[in-house]
Amino acid sequence: MQALIGTVMPKLVVPGHCIHTRLAGWPTGASRDLRTYAQRGSSAEMQKAVPVVEYLQWKTPLSIIKYPDPKLRAVNAKIGVFDDKLRQLAQQMFQVMYEDDGVGLAAPQVGVNIRLMVFNETAERGNPAETVLVNPEIVEKGKVTDIDVEGCLSFPQVYADVEVRVGADYATAAGAISRC
Repeated sequence: MQALIGTVMPKLVVPGHCIHTRLAGWPTGASRDLRTYAQRGSSAEMQKAVPVVEYLQWKTPLSIIKYPDPKLRAVNAKIGVFDDKLRQLAQQMFQVMYEDDGVGLAAPQVGVNIRLMVFNETAERGNPAETVLVNPEIVEKGKVTDIDVEGCLSFPQVYADVEVRVGADYATAAGAISRC
């Protein structure tokens, strides 16, 4: 088993491109739209030499890592285990996200080098819109576009108009695979 502790900005949170996708909610099962930045590149390119984590481990308390920390550019491991530790990490990430007035947060932004993101477009604690995105992968460019202002907790007070239009495969924290 591989335990992993580290920090990175995920490949799906790079300014300039964006995905727009429908996600299965967790833990309530609600669905919500997700907008998140995505770096362009071939799927095969992005999958080369990506480790898989089978035991989740992290340091507490979690806190936001800010740019230009070089850890924000490291490779993120895929999650290979869907257990209570994954749910605990997601809940701690929601707490940090709300404390920093965010609507989305990737695990690498809090020092955990895995492909995990939490999201709540309402930014209200406990709202059923809370969504956990595990091992997201861009699979297609959507036909419908939208322009929205986006920001990032690792880049404080930096905002930009972003075009949203890509579909993705993802897993919920329970391990269910879906495509949007």
